Amino acid sequence: MRFIELQGAHGRRNGVAVVPLGGETSDAMGLTKSAQEAARAFHYSTLLLVNRDRILGWSFASPAGPLATVELDGRAVLSRYATNVADLDKAGESYLSGLVEDWLEDLRSHWRHAPGEVPGERQLEAFGLFDHLGAAEAPAAAS
Repeated sequence: MRFIELQGAHGRRNGVAVVPLGGETSDAMGLTKSAQEAARAFHYSTLLLVNRDRILGWSFASPAGPLATVELDGRAVLSRYATNVADLDKAGESYLSGLVEDWLEDLRSHWRHAPGEVPGERQLEAFGLFDHLGAAEAPAAAS
């Protein structure tokens, strides 16, 4: 399981992780509990679990469980960064990770879409994700 750790202002660790998962939705969603446990073990306060069909997010502000959740259409988000939408149907973890990194960079720098037009941007802002992130820092990959 690969975690992409997002860093806040001045490169500080902010407790936000994104986990790209290849495979079928049912398989990937079966890993949700494991990913949540890993996020808690590594002290991530926010987790986004991504596969080709769904993007699920949790904010672990409370030890009792997630306080806030968000769900996005993974296909609608990731297809904007795929060279061929048909590639999503056979996307493995490595290809999916590249798409997720492009999406995260677009959220940070708006290299492809104008502010407010990045897929999922408004929902993630309402979810509170951007409260953790600094505008001048890029996502950093971690394994």
